[in-house]
Amino acid sequence: MKLGVRSLAERASSLNKLVFFWLVSIFLVATVTISFLVAVSHLVIKPLHVVTPAQLLDLAVEIAAADPIQRTFTMDWFPVGRNVCITGMESPFGLADIFINDGYLDSTTPTFEAFPPYSPVYQYNATAACNEHVAPLFPTFRTVSKIIGTNPLVDPRHGESQSSLQQYPFDVYYAPVYVEAVDHATGKHIGTQIARSFGAAVNFDIQIVYSGSFTTVPQGEIATPNVLFVLEIRRSMATKVFVLAIAVTDWLVAIAFVVICASTTVFHHHDLYTELFVLPVGAVFALTSVRANFPGAPVGFGMSSSFD
Repeated sequence: MKLGVRSLAERASSLNKLVFFWLVSIFLVATVTISFLVAVSHLVIKPLHVVTPAQLLDLAVEIAAADPIQRTFTMDWFPVGRNVCITGMESPFGLADIFINDGYLDSTTPTFEAFPPYSPVYQYNATAACNEHVAPLFPTFRTVSKIIGTNPLVDPRHGESQSSLQQYPFDVYYAPVYVEAVDHATGKHIGTQIARSFGAAVNFDIQIVYSGSFTTVPQGEIATPNVLFVLEIRRSMATKVFVLAIAVTDWLVAIAFVVICASTTVFHHHDLYTELFVLPVGAVFALTSVRANFPGAPVGFGMSSSFD
């Protein structure tokens, strides 16, 4: 009888341990999963969102790529005229010349010109836009702009506002964009706006630091707003976490290797297994190759992340 009771007690104890094990496992898995999802929600790259007041010419812009090494920023533009295809309404303009300040354009942009008179980056035909046999079905053009390491809204003589690849992965860049449209026939300005913005540059977080309409009043014309906005380009949080994790790992491996080497000198009368040196030495060479493949990292050393 006593053996039966003891056996039941042992089974109950084993069952309790099994239940406790599964509960703890489920709790740990759930905690890790929730923590991972929360971290990912902060690491994900969010698309840019810029909208300016409504005007006669709408522009949608897509962020295509950013290259701090070449100091370039690529955008695709999609122009659409307002009320140009409504029956019974006269089009406010026929052919619109779209200009982007050449001081902000990179020389790789096809329409780039170093000296005036400047050519438009695109001509939007509002008259033919309603005729699918005449106009392109999906008017679009691409620009390659410059990015600078100084905030154009801050006096460049202030050193704290400057950035370069030396600060990788904490470098910050700015892309100013100034857009205006002119009626090709009359030479009068056409009000423009950013109706929609989307897209994201891989490994970069892009935020708007200034957005507004810059009103121009040429002689004999009414006030027409042009678009002016400044984008701030930073390395994504995922890139920063990855670089810092590799740097910390390098330091830990280096410290472990130094401790092992010191122990061979201090405790030379003890037997030390050669296998102790295999992992640190192998890790040093492996992490060096990882360092060379940091996302968007410049070639060479001397930057902030080179402390690894």
